Amino acid sequence: KDVFFEKEKKQKLILVQAFIKPNKLDFLLEKTTELGVDAIWFFKSKNSEKLNFSKNRLDRMRSILIAAIKQSGRLYLPKIEIFESIKDIKKFDGNKNIYFGDVEKKAKRYVDIYKKDKKNSYFFIGPEMGFFLGEISYLKNDLKAKGIKLNDNILRAETAGIASIAIAAHLLKL
Repeated sequence: KDVFFEKEKKQKLILVQAFIKPNKLDFLLEKTTELGVDAIWFFKSKNSEKLNFSKNRLDRMRSILIAAIKQSGRLYLPKIEIFESIKDIKKFDGNKNIYFGDVEKKAKRYVDIYKKDKKNSYFFIGPEMGFFLGEISYLKNDLKAKGIKLNDNILRAETAGIASIAIAAHLLKL
């Protein structure tokens, strides 16, 4: 049998996604894994869908991740973490860039502010109804996150999650 070695990436891509509808969740897991996400963190937002992460749900998520890494030829399974609130997310590697999906007209496009560095990138994506004002304040003031837009159009939550990883993974390869 052939043995494959995949170097662990120096710069990690972490998607931090508000809870979304279960039928959208599977698609998000599959596509972001194929695109190279290193971890997916879910959090309950004031405006997010109600989602129960039962053992069956977690087992299903893991099987989707395994199928996606097999299909895409990856060797590392993305890590999944679940947080009760955005304010419970406090552990970041010291070397990091933190971004959040911003629907403000003045928000800069990610491709325009991207700079190649060795920092891990965390992409916070809000729920369908958008971030609650207190969450935006926490992102900007406490986490020092930069508001970005991924597209000139406002994207659905799952589309924004997939787009953030697709764009970042592409820029890392340039």
